[in-house]
Amino acid sequence: MTDGIFNIITNLKNRCLDKEESIQKEYMLSPAEYNALLALAPVDTFNCNELSKKMNLSVSRSSRILDKLIKNGYLKEIKNKEDRRVLNVKLTDKGTDIRNKIRNKLDECEKDILSKLQKSELYLLEDTLNKISSVFISN
Repeated sequence: MTDGIFNIITNLKNRCLDKEESIQKEYMLSPAEYNALLALAPVDTFNCNELSKKMNLSVSRSSRILDKLIKNGYLKEIKNKEDRRVLNVKLTDKGTDIRNKIRNKLDECEKDILSKLQKSELYLLEDTLNKISSVFISN
């Protein structure tokens, strides 16, 4: 083996990041907006605290991201009936549409990769990636 495993993983990560960056540019989204749209489920209502936890960001950072997504028409505000200080948000039709387009592009990329593997290779790859992932989780 000429490349170390860590170098291979780094190379794959960089290629995935390149793909994500091209999608972000296509839809004129910042990395944070892109990640927020993917983190939000189309049918659910979220508040800033929930998004902060899901994205591992501060509440103030999440709030700025939500504000920009609202301004661009990807999210709509929903007043919280129990606590007026809490702002809930939900994806708009425009937000759901762009989220679906992003997901479709990511799914196409994955299908392209998987189409080059035989079923036995796919199972072996998935098993190996899960083992590698568990090493990182336990360390």
